[in-house]
Amino acid sequence: MSLRESSRFAVRGVTANPLRSFLTTLGILIGVAAVIVLVAVGTGSSASVQSSISRLGSNTLTITASQGGTGSRAGGRGGFGGGGGALGGARGGGGTRGAGAGAAATGAVSTGTQTRLAAVTLADAQALADARVDPDVASVAPVVTASSVVATYDGATHTVGNALGTSPSYLAINNDSLAAGSAFTDSDYTGHRRVALLGTTTAQDLVGGTGLAAVGKVIQLNGTSFTVAGVLASKGSTGPTNADDRVIAPLTATQDVLAGYGDLSSISVKATSASTVAAATTEVESVLNSRHHVRARPPTTPSGAPPPSSPRRRRHSTPSRCSWRAWPRCRCSSAASG
Repeated sequence: MSLRESSRFAVRGVTANPLRSFLTTLGILIGVAAVIVLVAVGTGSSASVQSSISRLGSNTLTITASQGGTGSRAGGRGGFGGGGGALGGARGGGGTRGAGAGAAATGAVSTGTQTRLAAVTLADAQALADARVDPDVASVAPVVTASSVVATYDGATHTVGNALGTSPSYLAINNDSLAAGSAFTDSDYTGHRRVALLGTTTAQDLVGGTGLAAVGKVIQLNGTSFTVAGVLASKGSTGPTNADDRVIAPLTATQDVLAGYGDLSSISVKATSASTVAAATTEVESVLNSRHHVRARPPTTPSGAPPPSSPRRRRHSTPSRCSWRAWPRCRCSSAASG
């Protein structure tokens, strides 16, 4: 049968029952359109999630202090939480990674368990910035958070959702950029200069409009004058949290007038690449364990009790009243995005 005859038969078949032909064609079109829409939605959702993770900072570790539970008797030491090691395991994707430090028990005699308070300090951050011991760590930023900070300018008042003090490297670690103005510098940090970067929500509430006009203005933070050096680019919201309702200032100035001189709230660390996050984590654990004289927890049996050991080793073990499952812990989470 020739091509011409085949075409003629096909046309006759279609025109013989136009309603059936129309419905068949419509079904094919709907099926193809549905596949296209589903692929587009899946691709868009994936891109949105990756963008959200990227805005939080990629390849980052966040070291946070926490209060531990019960520990050993006198002479024992608190530890970095985690099974079989000094720090807890990582949670994948999109989160942050943290570690905490355990403090040594005090007192010569104890008749029971004691509670440890974990803490991270500026000295810890400085130690982590040493490239000789942390070759897989690209940058480190100490962070202190000030609570109940109220910003005012020319009669406008705004309660800041997140006010923190840190070092200039914090912006690069957390993938922050500026919509206007400039970031504070190392000289601002060392000179305790009272300069600040505003999130877009904070800037808009204080000066109105897009908020970019806030650059160069002198605002009050809890009654203390700060000069606005720049306005941060918008990061949007994550659930109920508004990532643009914030103020970032040098850690030194924040401690001077807003937060006081205590322990750090956290330390932000950026690994050199996504492939070195695990190695950077190990290096961070090693440095913090060494600084806080923390030893790794021994392996446990499935029931949670330490495995049996020989009499000789038992003389060097933690006293029998030590609660292995209740050692002080510090949360540890990570974000590595390609």
